Amino acid sequence: RPDYTETTRRTIVLPPAQQARPAEGERAMVGQEGPAMTAFAEGAEAQQKGDLELAEKKFRRAAELSPEAAEPHIALAVVAHQRGDYAAAAAEAEKALGISPNNEQALLLRHDAYRMLGNADKTAEAAEALRREGTASVAAGTVYTEGMAEYRIGNTGAAVVKFEEALELDPTLVNAHLMLGNIALVEGDLERANAFAAKALELDPGNGNALKIRYDASRAIGDAVAEREALDALIAADPEWASTDLFNHAVELYNSDQMESASAALERVVEFQPEDAKARFLLGMAKYNLGDTAAAKEHLTVFLELAPDDPDAAVAREMLKYAQ
Repeated sequence: RPDYTETTRRTIVLPPAQQARPAEGERAMVGQEGPAMTAFAEGAEAQQKGDLELAEKKFRRAAELSPEAAEPHIALAVVAHQRGDYAAAAAEAEKALGISPNNEQALLLRHDAYRMLGNADKTAEAAEALRREGTASVAAGTVYTEGMAEYRIGNTGAAVVKFEEALELDPTLVNAHLMLGNIALVEGDLERANAFAAKALELDPGNGNALKIRYDASRAIGDAVAEREALDALIAADPEWASTDLFNHAVELYNSDQMESASAALERVVEFQPEDAKARFLLGMAKYNLGDTAAAKEHLTVFLELAPDDPDAAVAREMLKYAQ
């Protein structure tokens, strides 16, 4: 169950390879066995071997021999992108789109090239074209992945820019809302964190990570009602969270001498995980510190019934003697 900072790996089973066919309105490269296809194949081979100079030469030859085909220009755009020559990549993508206006790969290459060049106007135009063709989500995924790479190496500012760019392309990208909400939470911008969590929940009701952000933000703000509502929703969506994250949070509260908050959190853990011995022990100790000896005796007694050989059992028995 990876969270939004991790990568999921999946196995995809593909059907047998088939000869690619051009979409309606497109022209395939002429002369499948002719010079154009030969040059294109040689360019692809050179590119795979890392010889970008030879690859570019071969792809340009294919473009000359087959001027009505978009594929050589797409290949040239990819090579230019690999070299970091984004101006050339954009130019070749434009040529491909002049031949095949709806080509998805060319649309994506053009958008990415203008984005890397920092040309805001051209990027916006390219993004709008992607949205019209229904492929903006693919580009958004690419930008989001770049944002995650920046986030993992500590470049939070750059990551925020990437995540915001991803949302401009695809406002329904839940993970981008989550990451921006999480970053805002860490930076103490609680209202912004709540806003991103709310948007994520609007798109994906019951999303556990969004509920966690909302809970933490409400708790930090000191809004007891919102905190309670968020906690109820979070536990309902992910009951196991109560015995893991919520318990760990309760331990932090207990260790920082916030007994009332620790007790409230532990009561919720016990409510959903009544046989959690550790939670019972800590709740009993919290209740004792709060002066509620009756409740302390109840929880410590249950703890000893659940885990009589636990390392904390001796402490629990001693506390029960004091409670008497």
